[in-house]
Amino acid sequence: LFRSMQPLGPREIKFVEEADRLKQLFKFYSDAAITTDDMQRLAGADRVVINGETFKVISVENWMGTSLPYYKSILAREPNQAGGHG
Repeated sequence: LFRSMQPLGPREIKFVEEADRLKQLFKFYSDAAITTDDMQRLAGADRVVINGETFKVISVENWMGTSLPYYKSILAREPNQAGGHG
């Protein structure tokens, strides 16, 4: 499986919804399809766990102009990952 995670650049942050801009955002490239929130299907976004940290998928682009199809996703770090109870 192909996977790569990189910080989101300043120009890319401008294309993220304003409510998500204050979160830690990353680009995530993979050869596996992942999904975002879909209100029509009432489906929640996929969560990706990397090195024990959870990220919510907020956007996905399917890049098909190469010999192998792959996906560029934008991930937002989930808050409160310490697992404590207040």
